Amino acid sequence: MKNNNKEMKRLDQIIGDIEGQRPLADILEEIKNKPTPKKEESKSKKLTEKIAIAIIGGLAGLTAIFGLGSYISNQYSATPQVVTKTPIEETQPKPSFTAEQEILPSLTPQSQQLSLATQEPVLDESSESVSQEDFSSVNWLTERIGQNTIESEYVSAGRFFYISAGFFKIGDLQCYAHEGQVCVYITQPSQDKEIIIEGLDPGASWIAISEANSAMQVLEDRSPFFWTQDNCDINGCDYARVFIDKENCVEKLLVYPEFQLEYLERCETGSSFVPISLKSYSEISSPETNLGMEPGFHNIQGIDFENGWRISTKCNDNLYKDVYDSYNISAGVENVKSVYFLIQAGWAFNEDMDKHIGSIQLDFADGSKLVEELILGNNIRDWTRDKSISATTVSADNIFEAWRGTAHGYTGGVDILRLDIPNSMQKGYLDNILIQDLTQENLENIDPCIYVLGITLETQ
Repeated sequence: MKNNNKEMKRLDQIIGDIEGQRPLADILEEIKNKPTPKKEESKSKKLTEKIAIAIIGGLAGLTAIFGLGSYISNQYSATPQVVTKTPIEETQPKPSFTAEQEILPSLTPQSQQLSLATQEPVLDESSESVSQEDFSSVNWLTERIGQNTIESEYVSAGRFFYISAGFFKIGDLQCYAHEGQVCVYITQPSQDKEIIIEGLDPGASWIAISEANSAMQVLEDRSPFFWTQDNCDINGCDYARVFIDKENCVEKLLVYPEFQLEYLERCETGSSFVPISLKSYSEISSPETNLGMEPGFHNIQGIDFENGWRISTKCNDNLYKDVYDSYNISAGVENVKSVYFLIQAGWAFNEDMDKHIGSIQLDFADGSKLVEELILGNNIRDWTRDKSISATTVSADNIFEAWRGTAHGYTGGVDILRLDIPNSMQKGYLDNILIQDLTQENLENIDPCIYVLGITLETQ
């Protein structure tokens, strides 16, 4: 009993040592080496060891709960072992990259890299294939999480292959992890093809195949997931680095929130069409179908457009009372040779034929400008085609009908207005497009109004 009292005092001392942050391994070693009368050794000393270990384990567990477990896990290695979970970046296998990766700044730790496996959309990681009908207007045929550092996907001719990840290597093409960046690759093979993707972070890539009208439609459909929480970091990604592989060349661009595009490299073979998204300028809250023309990316009269997001100037209609008289549309593209507008007028009547109702101004980075005056009946007309009181004809040679359909009991249409840029200005940087409604100034009337349903730049 006397020895037991001494051991109880020793336990008090052990607790004091723990609170004083004395190394736990040292405490246990001292307990084991402390002399004890032979007849009591099997009882008191072993009891002390067991109680001490229990106390240490309990205190270590409590300490870990309150965020202080690193001290105990680093110091204590005796049995029983207190284990603190190792961060993800230390446990997951790291892909082997070339030395080029080492010189790139601000490489994101794997624990902070893209987690599209849970964000595009939120899914059980054990899921191999999912349906996107509730999330997308694109027909996604297969979608899955990449579970390995090397993945392969068989893609039928004409279908779009898509992958987003923290980093990857596809053939000679490589995208490396940067802070706040997600890497995206899109291609539409002309023949059946097996695509091999290397250097993936297991569980942090999204691989999909779709039927779509264009690579841009695929990209815009997926881009909202780039900005969601926990992709790249807790605030989402800052931008996406996108590679659109056209087999004979690769276009490279950056995509920012609100689907703002910045082209880095373009295919040099012939012209390229660059649709500009009007989503962030539109007064409507969701894409619309106009005269039966469904929203999305479409090739209309040989020109790639994104439609569905309409911008409207003021006119005598309650639906559009709170819209603006002018819009500044960011372009940010060089080597533009033509700009195309899907355009209509609303509340445009015969009495205003030949009147100056607005203008479109192209602003270049060097300060030069190109202005197209909008004259009703010349290069803009009402959306209706069979309403006798409306201005339904045009005479200019740079406007032609793109689409015809029906709405509100009338036949209507959408026109393409083409603005060609002089050769002397084509090497410049198109910075901004200004659309102005001048009816109140020139007609002293809020009508007509201008509807722009899409804008596309043609580059060389």
